[in-house]
Amino acid sequence: VAKETTIPIIDLNAADTVELMKLPGIGSSFAKRIVEYKEKLGGYYSVSQLLEVHGMDSVRYNGISNYVTTDSVALRKLKVNYDTFKTLLRHPYLEYDDVKKIVNQRERKGLIVDWNQLRTILLREEEDCLQYYVEY
Repeated sequence: VAKETTIPIIDLNAADTVELMKLPGIGSSFAKRIVEYKEKLGGYYSVSQLLEVHGMDSVRYNGISNYVTTDSVALRKLKVNYDTFKTLLRHPYLEYDDVKKIVNQRERKGLIVDWNQLRTILLREEEDCLQYYVEY
């Protein structure tokens, strides 16, 4: 009789590749991609962001989504008024033109004060993933 293994609940923002490989369908390369994307983002605010990891499909995602959580308290925030062009450009939710608009705003017109102002500058929707990663 095969021993049944219990799949642990894993916090995506605290997990390393070894922990992630305990999830069904996650091998070393996928675990590495999940961790690398977490580093680029500054942490996951939502489990659904796993769908943004290169190669993640809905079948694999559905197989692990019940076993992962996110503690978004520790998200690394972008300081939109102070981070360098290069630092801002590294974030997956900002394109080159977005960063140009941010830098132009703060150099020509002053600091960005809140999400409403930033989303107007970037022409973003009211609800946008980027809002979880910025501070002013």
